[in-house]
Amino acid sequence: MDTAGGYSGEMRLLVLLSAFLSLLSAACCFGDDNRNHRLAIRDSESGEWSFISPPGRSVSLAEWLPGSTALLVIEGEPQEAAGPAQPGGYFITVRELDGDVRWEVEGDMSDRQPLAAAGSPDGSEVAILRDTMGQGERSAFIEVRDAADGSVLRSSEEWVTQLTDGFTPYAAGVAWTSDGRLAVVSHHGGGSSNDLRWFDAASLEAQPGEPTEVSEVSVAASPVGSEVVVLGVRHPGGTHSLVLHGADGASRELPVGTGGNIAFDFAPGGEHLVLAHAERITIFDLETGDSHDIRDAQTQGICWGANGRIAIAWGSRLMSFAEDGSDLDTLVDLSGGRTARSPACSPDGRYLAFVVEPKYRD
Repeated sequence: MDTAGGYSGEMRLLVLLSAFLSLLSAACCFGDDNRNHRLAIRDSESGEWSFISPPGRSVSLAEWLPGSTALLVIEGEPQEAAGPAQPGGYFITVRELDGDVRWEVEGDMSDRQPLAAAGSPDGSEVAILRDTMGQGERSAFIEVRDAADGSVLRSSEEWVTQLTDGFTPYAAGVAWTSDGRLAVVSHHGGGSSNDLRWFDAASLEAQPGEPTEVSEVSVAASPVGSEVVVLGVRHPGGTHSLVLHGADGASRELPVGTGGNIAFDFAPGGEHLVLAHAERITIFDLETGDSHDIRDAQTQGICWGANGRIAIAWGSRLMSFAEDGSDLDTLVDLSGGRTARSPACSPDGRYLAFVVEPKYRD
């Protein structure tokens, strides 16, 4: 979804267009909300931006459905203000440019909560990771749905892990490669461990694999080719690991600096990777292995657009710059103490989706 051309990484470290006139006419339904994170879209042709998620839904992340102007959105409903604390609903929602819901999948902490999703390379199907998030025995499975109507096409066998007491990181991700594989980051068991699992997308049969020495928290697939990048956290010590997996099963680690948020995205052609880390932006040439820093920045997300520009969320601003780091431009400057997070560039390069976080309230 994050990820930006897949998902951006910072949201999973601990714990994701046309009709602006119709959006404006719907302002009564998509107005201000000072409690929840809202999904917004910026149109590069008009330079205007508007919310497309309604008040009362809090958005974690969004990614574009491949070849489409619809988005896969991770959303939640807040708990009721009065009465006993009960978890709100949790959704994987397919939202159109005007904010309309094409279809959605709902769950909660005890009933197969939908944690992450990814569209197939041709945009016709959506893979969803569903998991029980309560204490005790935890089970998960993958289901593939029709992108047009949400009907379930096939499901994987469940896998079960036994949780231990204590904190479990809220980290999950799905990436769908062009060679027909699903890379799934999910809880593995043993306290704070998350594992990378591989599935055949057509049969949903699990492929052999062993837990790694890191706790994986985010995954993204190249838009071209079959490479996958996985972000993890090493234990003990909490240092970060960024690993590139090839179709032949070979993997190599890309250096990640300490400090600041971490986010990454593939170039539209898949030959480069942009990484925001340690308060700087680095470009990796995935063929040669070379890397170079192009500018300093503190980010809450990054994406590489089909227009050749890289967009970042930086405090209250959405900014973009050329592939060499030059020509910095402010696209959105939020007011009222709000911050921008998790930019996602549309496949056609016209739209930029991002999450607006309200001013912190005591």
